Amino acid sequence: MIEVNEHIEVPGDPDATWALLKDPHTVAACVPGCKLVAQREDGSYDALVAAKFGTFRAQLRAVVWLTFDDATRTGSLKSMGAGQQSSTQLGADVAFRVTPNDAGGSAIDVTGQVTVTGKFAGIMQSGASIFIKRVTKRFAEKLTARVLSR
Repeated sequence: MIEVNEHIEVPGDPDATWALLKDPHTVAACVPGCKLVAQREDGSYDALVAAKFGTFRAQLRAVVWLTFDDATRTGSLKSMGAGQQSSTQLGADVAFRVTPNDAGGSAIDVTGQVTVTGKFAGIMQSGASIFIKRVTKRFAEKLTARVLSR
């Protein structure tokens, strides 16, 4: 199991930041290698995720479920996916929260777990912490650009 515990600071006020995080298309555009394919009748999303772990590249097809609580500016993301060309399976259960920060912007705290099983699980788990830090950094940069462009 891979633990996720990330903290992101963005210059936008919490309400504006929360509004962006509630838009799945905006979030997907901020995640490197992520593309929403379609929304299902139950409100979940089909997504494609491309990830690189050193020289290993993975293409995953996933179903993503999102929940939001406007009153507390908290939400969750759950996903189940599989490699398109391997038996690798991936599951994620992540919670996030937006709060004001001391600089007048927003803090986003993300916690949760990711599980990887199958043929390439060892490769993916060994590079997971570096991968998560890299994706979080790019996500924060892209989200900040969106906040500033509003």
